[in-house]
Amino acid sequence: MLLQTDLDTQVRNIMGMIALSDLDLARNTNDFLTLGKAYRNIISSLQQRPTSDQISTNIIFGFEESRKFSSYLTKDALSLLDDKKQNNVIEDTLDFEAEEKAVLIDKALNLLNILDYEYSQLFKTLVTDIFIMPSGCARGGTTSAAVGIIWANPRCYYKVAEVLEFLIHEMTHNALFIDEQFHQHYNYDEILKKNNWAISAILKTPRPLDKVIHSIIVATEVVLFRDKLLGHPERPLVHPPTNMLIDQALISIDSVKTIISTSNFKALISPRVNYLLQNAEEKLSKIKRLN
Repeated sequence: MLLQTDLDTQVRNIMGMIALSDLDLARNTNDFLTLGKAYRNIISSLQQRPTSDQISTNIIFGFEESRKFSSYLTKDALSLLDDKKQNNVIEDTLDFEAEEKAVLIDKALNLLNILDYEYSQLFKTLVTDIFIMPSGCARGGTTSAAVGIIWANPRCYYKVAEVLEFLIHEMTHNALFIDEQFHQHYNYDEILKKNNWAISAILKTPRPLDKVIHSIIVATEVVLFRDKLLGHPERPLVHPPTNMLIDQALISIDSVKTIISTSNFKALISPRVNYLLQNAEEKLSKIKRLN
């Protein structure tokens, strides 16, 4: 979400998440180092999992350790790369290509550091661990129950830039999970009703409103990341071509606008969500006009 907001906003969101659990800890946070340590203390306590004292992203590919991290994600519905809720997508089997995938991910993180140091620092702060496990139907995912963790299953033939796009996709989910906690985005009793569903920007099928908002924000971040830093790929593998991704996201935004126009939008979403949607629409429309 960094390219849709700014670094100060992302830091405030993380600070807000910390303050919700420990106000004194938040008050003693004054730079990236103390922010990262406080954030790790909070998620370690909330999720009952160990975190490193280092403000960096661990890449985990050993089978037994990856299995432990897998258990944190399978407690809740995954926000998958293909935006489709599936059960048991992570296979509890040895991935013989895990080390090769870990090397790809490390190269992608190094590329991010070269392209945008600020983005890289936020990634290292926000994403504590990336673990590798195989799947026959998904390339990776995240969950709101395990903020800070990314499950990764990239193809070994992916280019480094493709893997970086995947990581930006999943980091954006994590950033939005924190934004949701801090700003209280939804009335979940209402948005889960099927008559309040909208069209997803990634899968292009009806989904609950929170999933659709995630797909829009993720699609927008990927488009902006390509436009500002990575370049627009001719034959992308992880996400659709830019023009298609923009069109799908704008269709999803229209779908959400239709839903909230036929309801009292304040009964479904907060003003914060409305702002994020308008902001995404403006940024996507601008790139579409220029291309």
